[in-house]
Amino acid sequence: MKCVSRNCPAIFLFFGLMLIQLVSIADPGRGLKFEENKSQWPATYHYGASIPGGSFFVQPGVFTFLFFDQAQIDQWHEKSHGADDGGEWPTEMVDGVRVETRFIGANHRATAVPIDQNSDYSNYFIGTDTRSWAPGVRNYQAVQYQALYTGIDLMIYSSEQNLKYDFVVAAGADPSVIQFAYEGIDKVMLSAGGDLEVESQWPLFIEKKPVAYQYIDGRRVLVPCQYQLANGVVSFQFPKGYDACQPLVIDPLLIFSTYSGSTADNWGSTATPGEHGTLYSAGVTWNNDGGRFPATTGAFQSVLSGAFDIGILKYDSTGTRLLYATYLGGTETDSPHSLVVNKDNELLVLGTTSSMDYPTTPSAYDRVFAGGTPANGVVSYRHGSDILISKFSSDGMNLLASTLLGGAENDGLNQGVLVQNYGDQQRGDIITDSSNNVYIATVTGSPAFPIVNGLFDTYGGGITDAVIIKMNPDLTSIAWSTFVGGSGTDACHTIKFDKAGDLFIGGGTSSPEFPVTVGSYQTTFKGVADGWIASLSADGTAWQQATFTGTNSFDE
Repeated sequence: MKCVSRNCPAIFLFFGLMLIQLVSIADPGRGLKFEENKSQWPATYHYGASIPGGSFFVQPGVFTFLFFDQAQIDQWHEKSHGADDGGEWPTEMVDGVRVETRFIGANHRATAVPIDQNSDYSNYFIGTDTRSWAPGVRNYQAVQYQALYTGIDLMIYSSEQNLKYDFVVAAGADPSVIQFAYEGIDKVMLSAGGDLEVESQWPLFIEKKPVAYQYIDGRRVLVPCQYQLANGVVSFQFPKGYDACQPLVIDPLLIFSTYSGSTADNWGSTATPGEHGTLYSAGVTWNNDGGRFPATTGAFQSVLSGAFDIGILKYDSTGTRLLYATYLGGTETDSPHSLVVNKDNELLVLGTTSSMDYPTTPSAYDRVFAGGTPANGVVSYRHGSDILISKFSSDGMNLLASTLLGGAENDGLNQGVLVQNYGDQQRGDIITDSSNNVYIATVTGSPAFPIVNGLFDTYGGGITDAVIIKMNPDLTSIAWSTFVGGSGTDACHTIKFDKAGDLFIGGGTSSPEFPVTVGSYQTTFKGVADGWIASLSADGTAWQQATFTGTNSFDE
């Protein structure tokens, strides 16, 4: 499409590539840094940047993404806990996947021009060959490739923490020459909604349907734009055309995944949806390596208190913006098991703590840490464990209610035969009803656990019993609580409401005399450990139906 005026401005084609990097979102002044190549990388790469899960490199007409096998990294993480107990640290190489975006017909001799040098720099001293060392590596805010196509430049830069690239098409140049294809992927396809879906061995790329617009007479005018995919080659179409004498912006969004942004060692445990599509996630974090969890200004707890703290993060509905992040914990180990948002958009946290000074609120049901015996899970509990329940305001600034629950033994930690997989020790669930009352499914090893109006008020024996609790919204009192279990090891892992407002609960057991009901699906314990499912009335007074579910092997 040609411009008929001699003085037409350039046509801008704006292509957005978004790599969520929440490590920087906590600090809006930081973005991706494009480092020059001074022999620290293969010579074909001109500039590179660190991205979540790997690295990004650029050369004329080619974007290269290197990702690492997160499952392998998770296995390393699990092995490293064993290494702390005298095992061997993992030594094998981690697998990676290489994905390339190749711009077809591009000028591979295009010149790279760095823009806006940052004040800091990096030093690469890798190996013993000093010729491969790279001191004083400069980094920049942007890189421009001039004349990548005839009359078309490419600008690569960081918009906040997102990697983006613009094609700047001069008047009279042809934007249809811009075509690209992926290498190192399994398949690429167009969704019914017009998104470009790219599947590879690990990351899934979803490039959202492009949005195009122009500013004409001071008004933003949308321009219909869509992908065209033919034999794996992607280009752009404008089904109703556009004004070639006005700048044109095409803005697709390529999403890989969202990361917590912590540069400290950390791992996730639980997540839940919030109000208006927001999302909460939580896990444990510590700063053993000098890293930093991205706690935000004004959050309830902005500094690490102990060996391991709970880290809570809240994201917007697109996952592109960190709304807040806070620590939660005392001077010892604290870990989350489950999250839920009540009808007033307040976040409830269920977990375990070994901190005698875990933050509780003045009117809490129990502010005294009861403790137990030293125990290991994903993290270590030096003083044993109590159950924690805490409630936050929607902005993460105020701890509205917080209490401990427990007896003289360990509470909230699965033990014995029910622990077969990484993280099995820390399984529990929390929900709320329409009046914001709080229901908890968990486990206790304490015969003197606080049982109130209990359907089963006597500890069944064995290492642990399941325990189900209903508390008032302010966490100041227990409406009812009950043991569930037999002579073996028992635990409750999950709780949900049925349509009548009663409760479905489930967990694991090694107790042959677990209280199943006559006529249920499976009335006989099969062996090792079975799962169990039960229906309990909302007021905690009626054990309505219960069944085993399992085989003669381990089932939970």
